[in-house]
Amino acid sequence: MKVRVHGCEPTPRTGAFTLIEVILAVSIATGILVVALVFYQQAAHLRSQLIEEAERLSAIRLVMERITSDLRSAFSQPQIGFTGTTDSMEFVVARPPDVTGSLAPASDLRKVFYYLAASLEGTNFVITGLDRTEETLMAKPTVAGNPTQIMPPVAGATNAAAAAVTEPLAPEIQFVRLRYWDGTGWLEAWDAPDLPFAVEVSLGAEALPMDDVPEAYPAEVFRRVVVLPGRRSSEDDWWAAL
Repeated sequence: MKVRVHGCEPTPRTGAFTLIEVILAVSIATGILVVALVFYQQAAHLRSQLIEEAERLSAIRLVMERITSDLRSAFSQPQIGFTGTTDSMEFVVARPPDVTGSLAPASDLRKVFYYLAASLEGTNFVITGLDRTEETLMAKPTVAGNPTQIMPPVAGATNAAAAAVTEPLAPEIQFVRLRYWDGTGWLEAWDAPDLPFAVEVSLGAEALPMDDVPEAYPAEVFRRVVVLPGRRSSEDDWWAAL
């Protein structure tokens, strides 16, 4: 005979979690989420830096190619000549004219001007990047027996000559250093009817610290020496000394 004693039956175990198990699970999940967010932010920041660096390098490379193309097309025009400083240069290039939609004679000579632009913010000048200005030149006949003069276009002219156009090339460029080879050494400035033999172009993405000289520029610099075909000489090997 079986006797059943009330109150002594074993309590059946349910499938619920205890409070400690719930707190531990939430803590682990939160830790994993925080670690994942930190890695995601670092990856996103690294990706943004790589994109900015790629855009900066691409902008500098394109500007360097543009300057190289203009210097290799430089034309020795005695009335205007070649003028250059450490952060600007002005010269004439020879390029086929654009005669689209115009029957008037056009000039193949254009004056270009590269310079490091800056704007005044408060009491300080802030560099805004490298700019380029181009101006088409016009040939004006003079008295018989005299050479043809070159002059800038007249405002309102209807021929192919256009007014000066300024083009911001790259705001990423904050440092420019130009030097000019005269056949024996590098010069910090050039002002002559003749072209220099070569131009050294140095570009940087950070501004030169105040009171520092260009030789002490602390950041990364991109440098190229461009030989000007319009001044090349076959009588000597001046380029071997570059």
